[in-house]
Amino acid sequence: MKLLNALPLKPPPGNFDENHMIVADEKNFDGILDNLSGVGANATEKIFTWGINGITIMFLCAVIMMIMAIIFKNGQWQKFAQTLMLWTFLGMLSLRAVPIIILSFRSEGDVDDAFTTALLAISQITIFIGLIALMLSLLFRLAHKLIAHPEYHRWSKNTLNVSIMMILFALIGPYIFGIM
Repeated sequence: MKLLNALPLKPPPGNFDENHMIVADEKNFDGILDNLSGVGANATEKIFTWGINGITIMFLCAVIMMIMAIIFKNGQWQKFAQTLMLWTFLGMLSLRAVPIIILSFRSEGDVDDAFTTALLAISQITIFIGLIALMLSLLFRLAHKLIAHPEYHRWSKNTLNVSIMMILFALIGPYIFGIM
């Protein structure tokens, strides 16, 4: 027995702590995955921050471009600056809103509810704009009665027709396509 106690014991494979629990080793696959998940989270945060900063810089350059285009009365650069400002705004909105929207969905029912709510909101906005266009059509008709200008009559007819079509499609459209 003394001979067996004198021989050095080979440690079992893997790393164990004093409670004989396995400890993640940097050389094995679990340790590599743990390090990569930490690096991935930090890299994602850095890339997101760099994207926000890049879009902000592009927006500020577009504002400077817009100011210079207005000063020098250059329509081509003004249009380019407006387009760049619009796309940077939409990019910033998507970087901020899309993760929140994705993380807020927990089931298929949440997605269905979101689409139904968006459809109802767009329908109500369309009805509101249609009513405003209807009142604008009446205003054009009044202006035609006052000064008998043919353009006001044409605008009145066109605005009236479009506003009625908008209101009808906003009220009937969701039921026709079976969404509601």
